[in-house]
Amino acid sequence: MSLPEGVTEIYNEFFELTKLDVFPKPPLGKVVAVKSDLTVREATRILAQENILSAPVAKCDASEEMSWLDKYEGTIDAVNLMYWMLDKVDGVPPENIEDLLRRDFASTPISEVIDADPSADITNVVTQSAVVKFIHSHKDRMAATMNRTLEELGIGLTAPITISTKETFWSAFRLMRERCVSALPVVDEGGFITGVVSSRDARLMVIRATRLRFVNQPLALFNDLHVAPFDTETICCTRESTLGDVIDRLVETQVHRVFVIDAHKRPTGVVALRDVIACLCKEHPNSKIAEYFVERAVPYTVGYIT
Repeated sequence: MSLPEGVTEIYNEFFELTKLDVFPKPPLGKVVAVKSDLTVREATRILAQENILSAPVAKCDASEEMSWLDKYEGTIDAVNLMYWMLDKVDGVPPENIEDLLRRDFASTPISEVIDADPSADITNVVTQSAVVKFIHSHKDRMAATMNRTLEELGIGLTAPITISTKETFWSAFRLMRERCVSALPVVDEGGFITGVVSSRDARLMVIRATRLRFVNQPLALFNDLHVAPFDTETICCTRESTLGDVIDRLVETQVHRVFVIDAHKRPTGVVALRDVIACLCKEHPNSKIAEYFVERAVPYTVGYIT
């Protein structure tokens, strides 16, 4: 359920008075960008080295004096990469996928994979993780809400889309694309979570191309080998967990989502970073943000991005 209007107004006023300069600046003093003439593999390695999931793609001849409209072609992120890979292998015999992608990783310019959406110059990137970390550091201002359970707040009560360990990586990627999600909990025959497949794993396929030969194998294989995405703990909570507890887990573990499980440890919901933000901050009635994202989504309903 929604928070009482008076409470929402208090939180909104707090966020409105908060300047963006409270968010940490990029580690190197500037936003990491990749050149448009880099290959998919080269650009993806930069994302991995910098431990980031997305980056603006700069034109080869761009200078520091140029505006965003002239300097950049768009952005590259893990979801773009996953969808590009799916389109590349559509209709390709399984035995030919590894050779095809290895060749394309090394020869395709990253400019063919990007989400073209220039809008302003870039001096910093404020991520959902950064916003939730900011909320975490100001939990005392929202104690009444932080102490309420997910059940009371109506958060994380919708059953998540899952995928079986019997399915393959390609099946997981396709399902994420069809259902417009960026991650899926992987469950075994008993319905228990054994790991999480996300769009980030597409980056792993580029960095470690030897994994490509296993993408048509059951996800259980990766689970048995204890390799990504089954090499780390899946973070979970219950409906009785408080919002404050969930935010603590998100910040401490630096994950993007916490799965809600029942008494039998089966997934019943998920709380993502955006759910936390949406719970505490409501869009202004005169805001045009929703219209922007609706317009932005239209060209991609039959293309790469949803």
